[in-house]
Amino acid sequence: MSKEKYLVLSMFALVVGFFFLGGVDATRDMVPYGNLLVESSVLNALNDSLDRVVVDIVFNESLPQEIINREKERILSDLSASEFFLERDFSNSPFLIGDLSKRGLEKLKLNTYIDRIIEERVGGLALDESVSLMGVDPYVWDLGYSGRYQTICVIDTGVNASHPALQGKVLAEKCYNSDNGCPGGVSESNNATDEYGHGTGVAGVLASTYPNLEGIAHGVDLYIVRVTDENGEYSSDYWDDDIGNAIDWCRNQGVDVISMSFYQDNFIRYKGVVLK
Repeated sequence: MSKEKYLVLSMFALVVGFFFLGGVDATRDMVPYGNLLVESSVLNALNDSLDRVVVDIVFNESLPQEIINREKERILSDLSASEFFLERDFSNSPFLIGDLSKRGLEKLKLNTYIDRIIEERVGGLALDESVSLMGVDPYVWDLGYSGRYQTICVIDTGVNASHPALQGKVLAEKCYNSDNGCPGGVSESNNATDEYGHGTGVAGVLASTYPNLEGIAHGVDLYIVRVTDENGEYSSDYWDDDIGNAIDWCRNQGVDVISMSFYQDNFIRYKGVVLK
């Protein structure tokens, strides 16, 4: 493996961690609420009569995972769908993601296993802080390693290729969705326009060329495959076929790295990178 490719992969692996774990976030205003800490934006939203707010229920990470898993099951059993509607439960993780109501919060506030409840934020990554925290800027970039001459294929919800931060970065696009979820209502297309947003965020984390907000490997070029419909949903019966077709397409472009970061059926199905 070339030194350039190794550094691109290493930088990408680091930024994936920051992207999914929310990085270093000192901006959340936490308020004591019963036995918990609850982000003030959650309380404000529920007090403003919103029916539900999308939150992360974060358990005490010092607890053994088997206790956390058992408590997750109990909460999902005790709370009705109107009180907490589960969206994601990543396997062996210390959190649940879902829509929480005021009544659901009242039922959870005396829970001694939960550490905090925070508002779910999509793409909670600040590039101006993360690249320096990881030592990429200035140390790696000053050595001349920015991902230049390397290519990454991103399999996700597509891309907004006209975004100012991604001008000239996308070399080709493809879409596979067996439920006719590609643009134009077809199952396969050369159009990977992002109607959901997640894929564009991933592309920006990798390859943004905005001054002072450069992507972690901003010298790379991108190939994009969309595998979802406009709502970020994957095909119901032929999920693996779509992903397999996407990987094959990426390989046929001769890319150096393939990026995948998505889930199915309440657990991580694919997350990480594949080297050529």
